[in-house]
Amino acid sequence: MPRFPSKLIDRFEVANGTMGFAFERPAGFEFAAGQFMTITLPDPPYNDEKDNRRTFSIASPLSEGDLEGKEIICPLHGAVFDVTNGEVVEPTASEPLTRYNVRVSAEGIEVEV
Repeated sequence: MPRFPSKLIDRFEVANGTMGFAFERPAGFEFAAGQFMTITLPDPPYNDEKDNRRTFSIASPLSEGDLEGKEIICPLHGAVFDVTNGEVVEPTASEPLTRYNVRVSAEGIEVEV
């Protein structure tokens, strides 16, 4: 199994009790659907049945994709979405993107959730 050393760039809460992590993309890394990574935690505060290893699925922000006209190509899976409505234009995705109403105001950018 190839090894790709990478640096942690950011961590953030995705939902209550669920963390997201952002890593530098390692040189030579090529994504294939279904990949995951196993991370060894140095000196964790405690060990459980998984010891100090955790497995995560790999995702990438769609903003890293290529925008061609009104279509954006997912940088990991190659799915193509219409940026005006979130609909899938070409697989591998089976579900459309979640769409949010956005408005620019004097206070900044407002997103309706």
